[in-house]
Amino acid sequence: MNEKNNNKLALPVANLELIARRKSLEKNGYSQMDSQCNILVHSLRYKLCDSDGISAKAVIDALVLSGVLIDDSPKEVKKVTFSQEKISKDQEEQTIITITE
Repeated sequence: MNEKNNNKLALPVANLELIARRKSLEKNGYSQMDSQCNILVHSLRYKLCDSDGISAKAVIDALVLSGVLIDDSPKEVKKVTFSQEKISKDQEEQTIITITE
């Protein structure tokens, strides 16, 4: 414990969860991207967002955690682009993520 402010220090812990997720990916016949990729995030929305209103951080982080991407650094991800399309109320809102090499 730090006597100055009574905070506990965090200890490093092995990330076993990440290994298990990657094995699951391979078990289902999928493999990790092994080259630099581009990611397109296309949103189908009732009301269009501001140009900077669409975010993919959580999705890209999930692609790394699931083992689809090795990392989300510029070495692995060349470009992330966003597009959107207005749809009618009788359609379902959705976001389509396309990954290309």
